[in-house]
Amino acid sequence: MASVFRGGLVRLTRSLHGGGGLGDVGGIVRVETDLKAFRDRKGTSRTIVGVDEGGATEQGLRLAAGLFDEAYVFYSGDGRTFHPKVYYLTGASRAVAFIGSNNLTPGGTFFNLRLR
Repeated sequence: MASVFRGGLVRLTRSLHGGGGLGDVGGIVRVETDLKAFRDRKGTSRTIVGVDEGGATEQGLRLAAGLFDEAYVFYSGDGRTFHPKVYYLTGASRAVAFIGSNNLTPGGTFFNLRLR
């Protein structure tokens, strides 16, 4: 997933919307350079991070807040977990959506095996 995600950030320069496993610093730091370059090209980005299960770290949330134009924290407060993994990148004439089980964590983007 990492190479496709990074390729989308390089080629699709309009917007990135993501939600789900973005509060873990280990994964987001691995695409930090790509996200900064995306923003330098005037790409816009928005994310929603769930904090219900306690996996999000303060460092990860601060990093997300600094890398995305808009960063929101979702907390259900009733024991349910906000856990979608949706990343949507748009360009001038095309878009790419990632929908699945991949968190933006080291395992979810770089190491775990996934079906294609």
